[in-house]
Amino acid sequence: MRASAVGFWLCLALSSRPAVAAEAAAAEALFDDGVVAMQRGDYAHACPLVAESLRMEPRPGTLFTLAECRRLEGRTATALARYREYLRRFERMDDAQRQAQRGRDALAQEQVEALEAETPKLELVLEAPLPDGATVSRDGVTLGAPSLGRPLPVDPGQHTIVITAPGYRDVEVTAEALRAQTVRVPLPRLEPIPVAPPPAPTQETVPAQNRVPPPPPSPVAPPPTADAAGPTAWQVASYGLIGVGAASLVTGVITGAIALDRGATVREEECTFVGETCSAAGVEQLDDLKPLAHVSTATLITGAVLGSAGIVLWVVEPTESNTLSVSFGPSSVLLRGAF
Repeated sequence: MRASAVGFWLCLALSSRPAVAAEAAAAEALFDDGVVAMQRGDYAHACPLVAESLRMEPRPGTLFTLAECRRLEGRTATALARYREYLRRFERMDDAQRQAQRGRDALAQEQVEALEAETPKLELVLEAPLPDGATVSRDGVTLGAPSLGRPLPVDPGQHTIVITAPGYRDVEVTAEALRAQTVRVPLPRLEPIPVAPPPAPTQETVPAQNRVPPPPPSPVAPPPTADAAGPTAWQVASYGLIGVGAASLVTGVITGAIALDRGATVREEECTFVGETCSAAGVEQLDDLKPLAHVSTATLITGAVLGSAGIVLWVVEPTESNTLSVSFGPSSVLLRGAF
């Protein structure tokens, strides 16, 4: 290690300066500031300065210096990657360019062999298959599927692994990487986020003093009865027949009484009751009373028939299934019906 440190400072002294240009001058200033910070052991400040110089002007000497800075900072995996990158660039150099490196390749190869044994590794192992759309990141860097299940070099210290997937709870796992050790890190199964039921519709609460009572129900009128609906046509017909029959009977009685009274008077005045012998005037008067007697008889008969028919209609008033028809003739009343 003492030979490595001597070689490192020798390589820094032999580093050629960037070409004179705006970015080259800035890169050189950053490089010089980084070397000064490295000499005082402030690697946390020195390494970003050297990295920025390398970005502005990617010179092999600057890349080698950045690898040394990361090694001294303790970031062995990062330093190992930089040394290997330098060696790949060295292989593409011609003889003159290799001569200009003044032995940096040997120092880089020596550090690669030492760091390969010291660099810790993390092996991320899934306990269950990942759902669609899941991502795994380590220290903010997304890892693809080939990076899972195999040990990969990392810098010593604590590392944070985060697993995310749509519809699942995020999982965060921390692991401590120890020098020269391989740490197996199991990644737990993702738990789905429960779907909350839709909120129940809220009902506005109205204060008791502001509540309006519902209107009372409207009274339901009972269905009309037969009496309330008025007499039926059948009842009207029966009542009419009874009335006409009664009137005919009264008329017949009155007419008959008149005929009898007048006949008695004629017989008293013009006839002798012995043998009913009457004078010519008496016979004529008695003949005149015969039509009145016939009218009385006919009226009585008609009244009795009509009254009887009305009574029959009233007694046998039909229901929905009964039917009855009434027809009148010159001297008769005909009833037809089904009961």
